[in-house]
Amino acid sequence: MRLRDIQEDREIPIRTVQQVGSKTFFLRDGRWVDSVLSAEQERQVRRIERYSNEYFELVNRHGPEVAKYLAIEGDVMLVLDGQAYAF
Repeated sequence: MRLRDIQEDREIPIRTVQQVGSKTFFLRDGRWVDSVLSAEQERQVRRIERYSNEYFELVNRHGPEVAKYLAIEGDVMLVLDGQAYAF
């Protein structure tokens, strides 16, 4: 997908997929969504506030690989050990 910058007369690429670590994320409704997210997991998503105690406990529990996913800018929905988390 591309947008056109009329003032600069050039196309601007829009990124809708990104690979981070071993995961792929798709941009869906303004949120980066883990490609393995199921509809059931999405219904049972656990919302975590960024930089809260629970957020850092999640990083400590899952190690440095998780920190890569949490560094994605914007809203993120991530699946870890079968549980979906929204940040």
